[in-house]
Amino acid sequence: MTAAVLDQLSLLAGAPGGIAQLRRLILDLAVTGKLVLQEAADGSAKALVAQIAAVKTALGQKGKNRGKAMPPSDPSGYELPTGWVHVRLDDLTTKLGAGSTPLGGKQVYTPDGVMFLRSQNVWNNGLRLDDVARIPSTIHNGMAGTHVVGGDLLFNITGASIGRCAMVPSNFEGGNVSQHVVIVRPALSELQPYLHKVLVSDLVQDAVMAEQVGVSREGLSVAKLAAFKIPLPPLAEQRRIVARVDELMALCDRLEALQQSAEAAHARLVQALLDSLIQAPAAGESLAVWQRLAEQFKSLFTTEASIDALEASILQLAVTGRLTGQATPLAPPVDNEPGLPRLAAGWMYRPFNELIDPERPIAYGVLVPGAEVDGGVPFVRIADLSIQSPGHLPEKTIAHDVDAKFRRTRLVGGEILMGVVGSVGKLGVAPASWAGANIARAICRIVPAPGVNKDYVLLLLRSGLMRRQFLGDTRTLAQPTLNVGLIRAAKAPVPPPAEQERVVRVAHAMLAFCDQLKPRIANVRAKQSQLAETLVEAALA
Repeated sequence: MTAAVLDQLSLLAGAPGGIAQLRRLILDLAVTGKLVLQEAADGSAKALVAQIAAVKTALGQKGKNRGKAMPPSDPSGYELPTGWVHVRLDDLTTKLGAGSTPLGGKQVYTPDGVMFLRSQNVWNNGLRLDDVARIPSTIHNGMAGTHVVGGDLLFNITGASIGRCAMVPSNFEGGNVSQHVVIVRPALSELQPYLHKVLVSDLVQDAVMAEQVGVSREGLSVAKLAAFKIPLPPLAEQRRIVARVDELMALCDRLEALQQSAEAAHARLVQALLDSLIQAPAAGESLAVWQRLAEQFKSLFTTEASIDALEASILQLAVTGRLTGQATPLAPPVDNEPGLPRLAAGWMYRPFNELIDPERPIAYGVLVPGAEVDGGVPFVRIADLSIQSPGHLPEKTIAHDVDAKFRRTRLVGGEILMGVVGSVGKLGVAPASWAGANIARAICRIVPAPGVNKDYVLLLLRSGLMRRQFLGDTRTLAQPTLNVGLIRAAKAPVPPPAEQERVVRVAHAMLAFCDQLKPRIANVRAKQSQLAETLVEAALA
């Protein structure tokens, strides 16, 4: 690896997706001859090509490019190092072909028998055989053309796993392979490790993505795979390349483990400090802990996950009466509310339904909207919901006679809307421009009672305290579904009316601060990514 990359390894590894990018860079350097030094004693890969051709001739195989000069460089534009040549993949193999499905398909699978390898068994880091299918030996013997042996490479050519490639170990007990996987059998066993590095590198993977065909499912023909140009160094250099790649990939493994450990430790630290906020016995003590946390914001809240945890803690403090800064003691434990946190003095738990306007109870929307009609009633769906910035009047419409059957959920503007099917818990507020529209069955309408602060109700519905009560009982039918009865029965912490306004004012200020932190974090991460990309480009230049 170049000195520039080694010097900036921590920068590259610390960038978003940096370790994955580092792995790709290692392979790119390897297959373009920039990872290890060339040595004159290695000779030229032309001698290796001649040796492979002799092996194929002895087996009665004729290379498709025999007698034709290989191009001096790949169409991608990079120049090969001295002693390297480009060779078609099929000229390096004695077998290159897809497997097949046994007659009868899955019906012939058996608990015992010969392994039948499918695309889900093929991974870049090796074969995964925990869910391998098996077929009777009689069927295996009848599929002689698709036998897999030790030393092969298996390459997926269809589906979401297209391009994955596994080395078959030399001690493999034998098996067969499906039509979604190609057997790549190197003419010399020594070629397998290096060919694997090439096939999983961006050099081939980008070509796979460019060549794939198919509308409903990706696909790569065996003929196109066979024609891929492989940058081939002498065998001695191949061995040095493979050893160096393995060494650096092991380093990436260690970096990844350290990074995950550091991230987990950071998350635990942040959560422990936030828990100290929530567990403080009085509002005044919560404020003191908050002030100490604020002094360390730059080092503590450096990830989107940590900001999410901070927001959750702010909401918890807000709806339990410990966010307004008053030195309010907590009320005695409430005997009939087991499992719920203690509230500040003067607060009480009440069924959420008691906070709702009795003239406009919580209700689902239109059950069957019917076909969209010109000049119909605007129809609000979950995709239209937003707390901060609801969109324009929904474009989808329903017929007036359908709307007439659901007058109870016709909007006047200002209602809280929450998803109850699919995106359960997603919240929005209907703007005044939505007056006259109606809502989908996947949404329920929530209208606070007179004297109840709507913004406080929104804080309740966003808080973990409330969401755990009704989302924990979400049923899964065709998709997640929430019964409105659970929302009505949820125990809501209720402060005096004047305190509701103070809670909302302080909570909004703190949540707005969190909203400001997120783009700053994203900006820092974007700069890290840009620097990492620049480093990679310089290394490959």
